[in-house]
Amino acid sequence: MDLNTGPSLPERVSYDPAESPAFWYVLDRSLAHQSGLVLFGGPVREVIAAPERPAVLAALRASVREHADGEGHVADNRVLNGCRSVVYCRTGRWRAKRGAAGEVAASEEAFRPLVEAALRSFERPRETALTLPEARVRDFLAWVAERVDEAVEAAGAEGGPTGSR
Repeated sequence: MDLNTGPSLPERVSYDPAESPAFWYVLDRSLAHQSGLVLFGGPVREVIAAPERPAVLAALRASVREHADGEGHVADNRVLNGCRSVVYCRTGRWRAKRGAAGEVAASEEAFRPLVEAALRSFERPRETALTLPEARVRDFLAWVAERVDEAVEAAGAEGGPTGSR
């Protein structure tokens, strides 16, 4: 099921996996396994299996490609999802967008102004999101793609699906 709700999202319910990019299902399952809250039934980690790291990294590659295209995504969200991707590649753990952005801003001085602008924009209603410099967003997402590719290579070099950096 694909379910989007919330004050800043267009409401959506779909039971057809062909209606959304497949990477969302892998990423959502990974997030849910790590941090999901029980609404009904057994413990989340017993009900939702974690996808293997190579599957998550492949989904991150697809997500970064889609966000790099920019179509249908607000620029601040593209940057913040990129931050989450980098932190996942570095740690094997998911962080909330704001926390991941803080980590990337602290460690990557060249991208700090863009990430901080994305955070300021993310605080605003979606219809009044700030315009971010498209060339910088593309450069940032190209850098994110390189971090994902490095994580893929490292996972392969470590000889298994659970390799973590």
